[in-house]
Amino acid sequence: MADAIPGAAGVALAVAGLVLVLALVSVLAPASPLAKWRIGLLDGLRKAPSAPGPAAGPQIDPDSEMSAGAEPDAPPYIVPPEWRGPGDGGPSTMGRAREAQLAEMAKQYGLKLVSSYSTNYYHAIPSQENNIALTADRLRGTLLEPGETFSQNRRLGPYTKEHGYGLGRMFVGDRIVPSIGGGVCQIASTLYNAALLAGLQIVERHQHGLVVPYLTPGRDATVTDVGNDFVIRNSTVGRVLIWAWARNRWLTIQIYAEKEPPKIEIKTEILKVYPFQTITTVDASVPHGQTVEDAKGQDGARSHTWLVIQTPEGGQVTKDLGINDYKSSPKILRVGK
Repeated sequence: MADAIPGAAGVALAVAGLVLVLALVSVLAPASPLAKWRIGLLDGLRKAPSAPGPAAGPQIDPDSEMSAGAEPDAPPYIVPPEWRGPGDGGPSTMGRAREAQLAEMAKQYGLKLVSSYSTNYYHAIPSQENNIALTADRLRGTLLEPGETFSQNRRLGPYTKEHGYGLGRMFVGDRIVPSIGGGVCQIASTLYNAALLAGLQIVERHQHGLVVPYLTPGRDATVTDVGNDFVIRNSTVGRVLIWAWARNRWLTIQIYAEKEPPKIEIKTEILKVYPFQTITTVDASVPHGQTVEDAKGQDGARSHTWLVIQTPEGGQVTKDLGINDYKSSPKILRVGK
């Protein structure tokens, strides 16, 4: 399951935010392959080409927003903006309860914040926003004993109407289709990055078939009711607490632990781009001389991901996370006779 098919509302805000993010990246790291890939995406958004340009990088649907995610510096306990009440900026009633719960659990088990990761969902339709918020609520407060595993499907599934989930989207082959539960993969993907930064063991992780709009290729994770799960193990010597919230189109997942892990960086290199194709069919229902675009098209990519881990002696070791291939998704047009 993946991200929701974007609606018209919020598109301008998404594109504006994306341009700002990509512009900053291009200034800070213009020489890196990943920065070049993002620069290609930025140029594509600015020029809004009707056909794919040079293979500078995957041309993501401009109706959705690409973000490399965020690893914000944070105090031991973060009070999310949505917990604060109007006017004086003080915590809301719900915020006070959640903040108190987090502080109590952290104190009880001697936990401190060891990783935090955020992704946006500007691309999501309202029902998918609800899916993301629902899964974040169900994930928040998960406590893992040493050696214990967390399965997203067991904890948060099944992803059905009966379990509270609404319509989103999923990838089927090289197409994007509506699906109940669309959006729950963003929880898996964001948790994947937070778990990597916390030094937890990844037991099971599956990539999407297509590039997702909220993460760099190679850093995503997908789940389904049948087959694909996302599983991590608390490989530390103490308890681990998972905290999550979704608000203002941002999903944040934090991991608290008794022992702080070594500094870990997630690295990604775009090795290849697969340009999307255009499929055009004649449709008698379309007026003569007119064209209907049913899908915008999206490039695929091959990416390599690895970790750089600081050692206690001040050196570095790397851990390879493998190569992921993502299909391109065609632009689909119908033209009138």
